[in-house]
Amino acid sequence: MFSVTDTIRESLRLAWQHKILWVFALLLVSGLNGNFNSGGSNSSSSSDESTQDKEQKIQTNSSSNSVININGQELDINNTTEQGFPYVQEIKEITSKYSSLKDESLNKSIPYIVFVAISFLVLIILSVGFVMFLQSWATGALIGGIDDVLNNKPYTLFSLANWGRKSVRQLFKYNLYVAIISFVIILFGLIIPIVMFATGNTALEIIGGITLFVAVIGMIIFFYFIGFGGQFAVRFIVINGENYKTAFKNGIETFKKNMGVTLKLVLANCLVGCVFMIIIGAILIGVVGGVAIGLVPAIIVAVANSPVLMIVFGILGIVIGVPLLIGFMVVMSGVSGFTTTYTMFTYHKLYRFVMGIDKGRVKDTVDVFGTPPISTPENKVTQGGQNAE
Repeated sequence: MFSVTDTIRESLRLAWQHKILWVFALLLVSGLNGNFNSGGSNSSSSSDESTQDKEQKIQTNSSSNSVININGQELDINNTTEQGFPYVQEIKEITSKYSSLKDESLNKSIPYIVFVAISFLVLIILSVGFVMFLQSWATGALIGGIDDVLNNKPYTLFSLANWGRKSVRQLFKYNLYVAIISFVIILFGLIIPIVMFATGNTALEIIGGITLFVAVIGMIIFFYFIGFGGQFAVRFIVINGENYKTAFKNGIETFKKNMGVTLKLVLANCLVGCVFMIIIGAILIGVVGGVAIGLVPAIIVAVANSPVLMIVFGILGIVIGVPLLIGFMVVMSGVSGFTTTYTMFTYHKLYRFVMGIDKGRVKDTVDVFGTPPISTPENKVTQGGQNAE
């Protein structure tokens, strides 16, 4: 019988002993974060701004009304001649040239804008693809290393990397396959009801509301099965070498047949995660409290307005604050790597139990909500799938 308590205890111990696996765990949970910032600044003098405002006002007035008032005289710009009012003609020429240059500049810049937009989109797609590829490789390496540990096999960085290399393609296809299916389900599950709401027809709005409710329930069920079934699917790919579509199907089926024990382990992992969150919160509170206490002398120095003391405390802040920040980041990375490795150990032990690799379980899954299998002399099985002692 699968013991959640023993699994947690053993997984915590193994995750702590095999710290080299934390590296792949960090790659798995973190990936790469890219920030794409673009910006620009435009500056002009007050005279330029006033000139532009005048030109815009003149252009607006000329477009809205061809009659202007100068020194009490109403003049029709369209009917004036260059000889009579040369400055009016110059204004018309300036505004027309300005408009033509603006239109010409906009027309020339459109291809560049399109090129930049396409390049930016391609860069985002390539970045996301690289992150998915890196995480797929890290998943294969981590699961393969855990399997070697549970099989009492020695491993090296090269052997772990080889595990990732052998399964990275199918894992990448699996992640892409799941992402596409999820996107399509969310798109059609939300867009169609929204379109119905936008029609303004009462009957369609009622149908849209029902459709939206059914779609939300369907999405919850889908992500429920794909989330927990994925724990088995990725192991079918890495350990069994299955195709991503076959692993997708078998992962969901395996979870359905072993739903009870899987959810029990998930709940236990959530409780363990809460304990770690409390530990992380205590560390964070300690760091923040230390920083707050450290700011008290700095505030006193600032009030005293002493340059010498400000320099001294500034140097002390750098000397103490930078190592403290680095230490906090290291601790957080270590906790994240450890918890991820621990979680992967627990699910892998469940996978080995389900597949009959470890003692206490026959191969092929057993439905915990169904009737127990029939015992035979060759393979005596008790309720729940435990081999008879």
